[in-house]
Amino acid sequence: MNIDQILATPTAPKPSMLQATMGASRSPRQPAMSWLFRDPASPFPRTPAEFVVAAIYLLPILAAAQLVISTPDAPPGPPTLLLVAGFLVGFLGLLYPTRRLVAAALCLYWLAVMVYFAQRFQDAFLVVFPIVFSGGFLLLIERAERRRQGEANIALSDASRAAFLSAPLRAISEQIPSTVPGLSGTRTISGLQAGEVTRHFDSQLEASVNGMLLERMTYRGMGVGVGIGRFSLGVNRGTGEGTATVNLGVQGTIREDMTNESFTAVLERIGPDGHEVVRLIVPSAGSVREYVRNMIWDWQRSLQVNSRSELAVRTQLDGLADRLVCDASYVADRLGAIARMDPSKRPSIAVVGTTVNEHSMLAGGIQFGPNGHWYQLFPIALINAIADLMNGRIPTPPTPPTPTVPEVPAGDLTVERITPTAASAPSDGQLPIGAEVSSVGDSAQPLSVATIGHFSLTVDDDDVTGDLQQKPVASFLWLYTLARALRNPKDAPSRQALADEVFPNIDPKQQRTRLRQRLSDMQSSLPPGISRCLVSDGERVRFDLNACTVDVVRLREWATAIAGTKAALDQEQLGNLERLAESIGDGPFLPEWEALEAKVTAGQSSASGVVENVRGDVDRWRVIVLIALGEAHLARNHPAVAIPYLERVNQSHPDHEPAAKALIAAYLETGQTERAKKLQQELAPKR
Repeated sequence: MNIDQILATPTAPKPSMLQATMGASRSPRQPAMSWLFRDPASPFPRTPAEFVVAAIYLLPILAAAQLVISTPDAPPGPPTLLLVAGFLVGFLGLLYPTRRLVAAALCLYWLAVMVYFAQRFQDAFLVVFPIVFSGGFLLLIERAERRRQGEANIALSDASRAAFLSAPLRAISEQIPSTVPGLSGTRTISGLQAGEVTRHFDSQLEASVNGMLLERMTYRGMGVGVGIGRFSLGVNRGTGEGTATVNLGVQGTIREDMTNESFTAVLERIGPDGHEVVRLIVPSAGSVREYVRNMIWDWQRSLQVNSRSELAVRTQLDGLADRLVCDASYVADRLGAIARMDPSKRPSIAVVGTTVNEHSMLAGGIQFGPNGHWYQLFPIALINAIADLMNGRIPTPPTPPTPTVPEVPAGDLTVERITPTAASAPSDGQLPIGAEVSSVGDSAQPLSVATIGHFSLTVDDDDVTGDLQQKPVASFLWLYTLARALRNPKDAPSRQALADEVFPNIDPKQQRTRLRQRLSDMQSSLPPGISRCLVSDGERVRFDLNACTVDVVRLREWATAIAGTKAALDQEQLGNLERLAESIGDGPFLPEWEALEAKVTAGQSSASGVVENVRGDVDRWRVIVLIALGEAHLARNHPAVAIPYLERVNQSHPDHEPAAKALIAAYLETGQTERAKKLQQELAPKR
């Protein structure tokens, strides 16, 4: 059974519901008006047939105009009422040439004119002419009007369909529906345990046909001709023979795509009747995207080319298949790793999918642990939404379950957690009190990260820096994601972008394969305090600042709070701020970064730009903290204590005028006038 046969049910053609849903059918209370005078808001002819018919309406206008401008000695023309009717009917005919009502008015007008002339000239035969003309003219109008109304109905239906599709298609494009429990047409099974996993890698066939055609043709002919005067007599005879030979040879190569694999997995659980097994069928990411892409193309081909609805589908769903998230490769690796774990430590597994048969299921999503992240395998929710829109129904996606923080197994790198990012500062502008307050929520052994001036990792006073630094690639990956999180706490680079930074200038497929291997290696070989900082959210990897305490985060919190409040520091806050200033020193952020980048990527990545941005922020925040310390001690009449903090700012930023002025005031209060004069002389040229 192939993928098309498995997925025939959710995408099978259904009776169209577009008219019933969008009200495209006509109201039964207005059939006569709709039949007589369809679409009055679209005047003027637009097709060749309408232009031909419109030319006929020029006749009453020209006839009436000729009678109006006739000479005084000309015979009297028709009554004024007929002249006005001729102008009116002709004008309406130029606007709406194929309308049945206007055509009937023209026929009545010609009949009235002929009746008038028949009475005047005493010739009843004149009445026959408008009757014959009206019959042929009305048949022509009926044919043209039916064609025009058909096109109008199609346009109205297309406009209604486009208006109906606009909002749902935009919603699908902005947020692809996730396959989670509660989705219509799916079944959820929980409490499963990992069993056998069988993987099948996609294959690509490359073939060439080499051949040669040999053809030999022989022609024979004979001709005899006799000519006498202007007459000639000839006899001709010819024969032809030929042979043709075709020799063809086919050569082909089959290559395995090692990054896109489908798999089947046998999961088991203990039920009322003993062990129950469920076979999961998971297509590869390439097959999934190709299926969705063909489904969208089939929908577009069923619509009129360049119509409003077709343009809406093309605009909103263009490239949607390429943005699909399919974690088939990672889930296969994860199931294989779980199967090798001790049975008592294996997490429970939940699966949502559609039933293929009694014991097989096409997996749409899978969850490891009771509160884990739902990894997407096959986009059942997206396919159901597209099928609903194709049949005129508004899709109703299920409400995803509320994310919670699960238990984190030791050494698990890809922790499926959804936790808020570390706040930059208190929203009310209050200064942080405890310098040692950690943002770690569920970690029994919080990891302390020092990055300013030197790099170190400690867990309960145990230095674990060497565990990370002995793996250069893992160290580069860990520090780069840390720098991105410090620059923007909501930053979560995609796996492809991350792989391109860590492994530049190689094939993208090899990049992703190496990244997946490196993440798996970090999961198993690094201490839990280090590995849990990296969080995998499907196709994105981010650094969780809540899983550790970072000196840059603490510095940012203090600097932002100081800049946002005018309140003076109390004694406890002053002591905490002094300890922070002493711990961060005057060094740069990640001083050994350039050496690490040269070793891992040979300087070919763009990661240094992120590190430089964080270095600039750290330098700016440190200046704010040091100036605040100096001003706080000056306010307490302790100029000697304020001088070291202000000197640190002056040495790194000699052009910082507020710090220089505060330092001059501190030197003057301590009696160091020579030093104060020297600073004034250095500051004067800069003004």
